[in-house]
Amino acid sequence: MASCDLDIILDGDKSRYQIGEQLKGLVKVVLGQPCNFKALFIELEWQTRGSGSEDKETFVHLSLVDGELPAGEHEFEFDLLLENQPLTYQGKHINIDWQLKVCADIPWALNPCVTKEIVIVSNPALVALPSK
Repeated sequence: MASCDLDIILDGDKSRYQIGEQLKGLVKVVLGQPCNFKALFIELEWQTRGSGSEDKETFVHLSLVDGELPAGEHEFEFDLLLENQPLTYQGKHINIDWQLKVCADIPWALNPCVTKEIVIVSNPALVALPSK
């Protein structure tokens, strides 16, 4: 099986973002030999953890490539708008965590995935002030 190393590199090496901000970066793929992908994709998702039931939702799913890539390094840029979604929260009974996840769907192989946690906070500039 071909080696397939994945990495997520965020612009400015940031990990904290505000609602309304652009989340930009690139996915780096290093292949030891040519590889045929059924899919290579990036997802932005949140999930809850803690006491009670857990929940998970994929906010964005972007297909990066399907088909064959030659051996070597490949980079795919992404640019996601962080719209109004649950904010990152760390509490006593529940956490809301965000992550970027990149997965490669390779026929007849274990599908490699890599994740990067991010923090999404409110944006004071987008909070509406009450009208008088």
